[in-house]
Amino acid sequence: MMVEKSSVHTSRKTPDGDAPVVVVAPDKYRGSLTASEAAEALALGVRTALPRAQVLARPMSDGGEGTIDALRAAGAVTEERRVTGPLGHPVTAEWARLGGVHYVESAQACGISLTDETVPGRALRATSAGVGELLLAAAAGAPRRIVVGLGGTASTDGGFGIACALGWEALDRRGRRLPARAASLDEVWEIVPPSEPPFGDIEVVAATDVDNPLLGSRGAAAVFARQKGASPADVAVLERRLDRWSEAVLRGTGRDVSAVTGGGAAGGSAAGLVGLLGARIESGAQLVIDLLGLPEAIRQANLVITGEGSLDAQTLGGKGPVAIARLARAAATDVIAVAGIADTDDPRMNEFFVAIGQLSAEARGNEDSFTDAALLARRLVHRLTAEWAAGRGA
Repeated sequence: MMVEKSSVHTSRKTPDGDAPVVVVAPDKYRGSLTASEAAEALALGVRTALPRAQVLARPMSDGGEGTIDALRAAGAVTEERRVTGPLGHPVTAEWARLGGVHYVESAQACGISLTDETVPGRALRATSAGVGELLLAAAAGAPRRIVVGLGGTASTDGGFGIACALGWEALDRRGRRLPARAASLDEVWEIVPPSEPPFGDIEVVAATDVDNPLLGSRGAAAVFARQKGASPADVAVLERRLDRWSEAVLRGTGRDVSAVTGGGAAGGSAAGLVGLLGARIESGAQLVIDLLGLPEAIRQANLVITGEGSLDAQTLGGKGPVAIARLARAAATDVIAVAGIADTDDPRMNEFFVAIGQLSAEARGNEDSFTDAALLARRLVHRLTAEWAAGRGA
């Protein structure tokens, strides 16, 4: 069902004749649709409602899962590498090359989707080591910059696994070397860099999908660990580990990463990259938006349709749909959001979207909002787009 103030707002732009330009730029719908699949379904819904519309489909990512797919759509060349998965088993992951910049997606190596929910203690065991191994593969080509897309990970180790994969040594208070596993964070005191840093003058950018810090009530453990399988007791353990890790990073690098904005992304890996490699944190959504040429497309559009699986407070913290909506607002272009589920009680949502549709409310009879997501998205967008066009008198 649609969420609205009274009806879908009318566009402030007048299309040429009766052929509006519609940009379709969704992120993934986790567990049901990739960003590409979602874009295809939403575009079909638009075309059935407005057969004369010019539809520009641009699958999105905010730096988390789906970043490599979005880059591929922008013309990137991808390469595969076997790396350590989140629970230690090998997985096949991709990294990408585009215009002298290499891209790594953390979820490819330690994504939540790569873990088995039945494994006990998975939230405490999960490692970011595979991300470090992908970084080494990307660095071998001597790019001028490496961008690390952060989000959707199973780990909450602050990038400790990355550090170990890059050759850093972790020591306890007595100077004894600790093994490269997440539990070592219970004892870590300081870290020692490798004798030959593998990155040289390569600039490293941490592309985040959230603005949360590493520690505290808005930190990596408190906000995100439960969705990775952590119990309340596990969250307390993870918070304590991240606190110890941030102190060890400070001793070893002189960089205080405990309160860096966005440092909590990908289980704190963003903070780890800042501390270990001096990475600069940037918006992952904005990075992909620029690569896909969305600013210019939105300036020319009469309507934008975006969305993701869950439209909530985390979306407002820097995820793709809101980044898209901010661009559209600056261009005086209406935006419709289509989500699997949305927090429609949050008044801030109405600041960005003229209408919000939910697949969970659209399902009828035996339809399921996950398995039938493409069908529901087409039907919902058809209705919302038709109402938008009727409001404009088209």
